[in-house]
Amino acid sequence: MSKLKVTVILLAALMATFLLQSNTASAAVVETLGQTTPITSYGSPAFSQTFVPTQTGNITSVTIYPINTASGGVQIYAGAGGGTLLHDQAVSWVGNQPQTVVLTNPVPVTAGQTYTLNPNGVTLGASCCTIDNYPDGEMYINGASYYSQYGNVADLYFQVVIENSIDSDGDGYNDDIDAYPNDPTRAVSCAPGFYGAFECLPAPLGTYVATAGALAASPCPVGTFSDVEAAVSCQLAQPGYFVDLLGAVAQTACSTGTYQPYSGQTSCMVADPGYFVDTVAAIAQTACPAGYTSAAGAVECYRINSAPTAVPGGPYLAAVNSTIVLDGSASTDPEGDALTETWTADFGTTSGSSYTAPADAGIYDICLTVNDGDLDSEAACTLVVVYDPSAGFVTGGGWISSPAGALLANPDATGRASFGFNAKYKKGGRLESETEFQLHAGGDFHFHASSAHWLVLSGAKAQFMGQGRVEESDHTYGFSVTVLDGKLNGGQDMFRIRIWDMSDGNTVVYDSQPGDAFYADPTTLLGGGKIVVHSK
Repeated sequence: MSKLKVTVILLAALMATFLLQSNTASAAVVETLGQTTPITSYGSPAFSQTFVPTQTGNITSVTIYPINTASGGVQIYAGAGGGTLLHDQAVSWVGNQPQTVVLTNPVPVTAGQTYTLNPNGVTLGASCCTIDNYPDGEMYINGASYYSQYGNVADLYFQVVIENSIDSDGDGYNDDIDAYPNDPTRAVSCAPGFYGAFECLPAPLGTYVATAGALAASPCPVGTFSDVEAAVSCQLAQPGYFVDLLGAVAQTACSTGTYQPYSGQTSCMVADPGYFVDTVAAIAQTACPAGYTSAAGAVECYRINSAPTAVPGGPYLAAVNSTIVLDGSASTDPEGDALTETWTADFGTTSGSSYTAPADAGIYDICLTVNDGDLDSEAACTLVVVYDPSAGFVTGGGWISSPAGALLANPDATGRASFGFNAKYKKGGRLESETEFQLHAGGDFHFHASSAHWLVLSGAKAQFMGQGRVEESDHTYGFSVTVLDGKLNGGQDMFRIRIWDMSDGNTVVYDSQPGDAFYADPTTLLGGGKIVVHSK
């Protein structure tokens, strides 16, 4: 006895993934037809079955379960029974296993039309057998016994599956798998993290895709980065890091001297003055300890150090060729550091405190600079008066016209001012001096000194300095007189006197040449009188 189990399937080659592997048109199942009652008999020479699809599509394959091995084929007809032959394909059947026959040419079917499937090559003898109407669908053989190969109704069900192969936009992808069936420029709708028109690719490093259906990945904005593929968003740069480029695949750590307390930043903050940052990827700056400070962007602090102040002392008085002992001990340093002294004079430089006075009498500048081991002070200057006790003496008397601005107490006072003086070194180097000066205008300013500290003679020029008193004042006043003997230099006699209050911070109270330097040559002509420089 030959036996046959038959299942007819119009297969769908469905690719239900988001990635299309090629642009070959594919099909999807759109309908399944079936018979839910047993097939009641076999005809001779072969079994056949009709079906009516409700959807238009194509038959692409047929699956049969033959019981015996034989040569045969598959035929599909339009209509019931012997209609128009639509497909005829030879098949070598192998018994007792399901066998799928892929049609060499898909057979189109139309919804509502009747079609017949005839698998042939398995012949059943005349009056071989019938199938009873019992619910279990058993086959009755020769009216006497039954064959239980078909032990249940499902074994004899007949099924047809209709597939759809329509490509509306002609892009090579059937409508059933085309996310955009009317757009020939794309066929897939990629999930977030992926992009593409016909193939879904993961977002590369440094990019992201936030929404479905993207055609391109977006670069990560500055302040963010992505170090993974298929990212749906970018990561914010962490505190202590920054990202200053589009499409960054990594964040950059803040260097020493900088920091960043916030996330998502494009640069780092420079440490403020008075703070430091000595590690990379810092999220905060650190204040310098008390007594220390720093510049902007520092990686360490340094001890606060202010420049010292030089105090040169003086003026210094020395005879020609004698030793001058200088004293900068009044110089100060805010931090109390030890100071190194450097003295600079018209006649040389020394780091010590002793000079040898020059051989020529005169008034010289000498300046002191002190250093605390780190910073220099500004130079502070004083005078060195070098005299020659054997050089001679000076005398003078007369009057000048006192200019405006000369008298501090009354700058508008002008008029005649009389003077008289003498200064002379005696035997043994002792200096004798007498000086008188009186301005009658502006309140009758009267100065008198009975001594002097030093006298310097240099050609036609003489200068001496000492201290005295101003009438009707109990303060002590310093003074200097500078004169030129016109007879010795071929010019005219000239006179200058300068008086300052030693009890009031050395405030200048009178200067016949207001604004000129202390050691400037005299420029005020005598209105009357005479000046004589006596040389030995």
